Amino acid sequence: MRSEEEHMTKKKIICIAILVLFVGVFFYILGGSGAKEASRKQETDTFGELSFYNDKILYTSCWGGLRITDYCRLVSHDPFTKESRIIHTTNDFQGAPIYSWDGKKIAYANVEQKRDASNICIMDANGSNQQQLTHDYNDNAKATDTPTGKVQRVAYNHYPSFSRDGKRIIFARASMKRQRIRGYGEMHTAWDIFEVDLETKAIKQLTNYKFYEISRPFYLSDDKRFIFSGTSPVMSHLSATKEMDFREDYKRRYQDNTIFIMDGKNNELKPAFTYGRWTSQPSITSDDSILFLAATNDMDGLPPKPVNYDLFLKKGDAITRVTRQMGGRVKNASTSFDGKRILFAVYRQEEGGSRTYMINSDGTGLSDSFGFPAIGPRKE
Repeated sequence: MRSEEEHMTKKKIICIAILVLFVGVFFYILGGSGAKEASRKQETDTFGELSFYNDKILYTSCWGGLRITDYCRLVSHDPFTKESRIIHTTNDFQGAPIYSWDGKKIAYANVEQKRDASNICIMDANGSNQQQLTHDYNDNAKATDTPTGKVQRVAYNHYPSFSRDGKRIIFARASMKRQRIRGYGEMHTAWDIFEVDLETKAIKQLTNYKFYEISRPFYLSDDKRFIFSGTSPVMSHLSATKEMDFREDYKRRYQDNTIFIMDGKNNELKPAFTYGRWTSQPSITSDDSILFLAATNDMDGLPPKPVNYDLFLKKGDAITRVTRQMGGRVKNASTSFDGKRILFAVYRQEEGGSRTYMINSDGTGLSDSFGFPAIGPRKE
């Protein structure tokens, strides 16, 4: 009898354990799908450039993140009145938005993740009269195996900006998609600079260096020269040995100063200026003052790592420091076209994300960090 009772007790324990396990798995699956749904519905905000009048910031607010967007809105935000206005809504992502110099037009890259496409578009500042200027799609691009991973030949257009007269748009185009050198994820690379005539829609290639990474290009005030930063150019006209010699000579002369001014004809790989050991990511004002990012460890007497980055403004030959040791990596900086205000983000690893700030171009008036509001109807 005692043995039978023990047997029944064991059976009950086993049944309860199975039931608990089943319930746990059920709620794990339910919770997992709920987490995925919550993750899908999170909004991601990216900011663009300030307008000429220093009272508008363009940013894109999307459900789901960049990789699974299904509902995006291009928003104009006034950082002083805190008012926001939806300009354009789409199922794609409006990347790298920017105003024209007179504030009447907007250019952006329409990113279609499912087709691995990014095409340059323009519209009026109120969201009307949308036009697509490039028509490149890479969903049928074939992958080739290489020692460093798969490589695809693509045409991926990004980072537009207007000429001063509003008649052309300059932009960057990647011709390759590949695995990152360090092995995590994929990236678009082999970048060059192009321009498109807004009247004829003719597209012209301005550089032929296949840069590993590139920044947004800007026309200077003469509407002939343009400024940008680009790393690790490829020089197909040189042998591998001579190309390596060139890279070593460049590094010895200019370190990692990679801001260039070119005109589409005399495209010498010589930095527009040097400042310290590393400069990058220029943007431009109406009087051709240059906002740029520089590594400041050496000039501040800090150890080489972690690398500290700060913003500087170059007016003629004079260079003024705008930020000072923000405690993280300064990135995505842009200046208002009138040169009065600067918008930038700081990524801090311990915070796991970026904070956005505004500051006067003379380094005064640093704002508290702020975010951009998610406005408009939500797609459920």
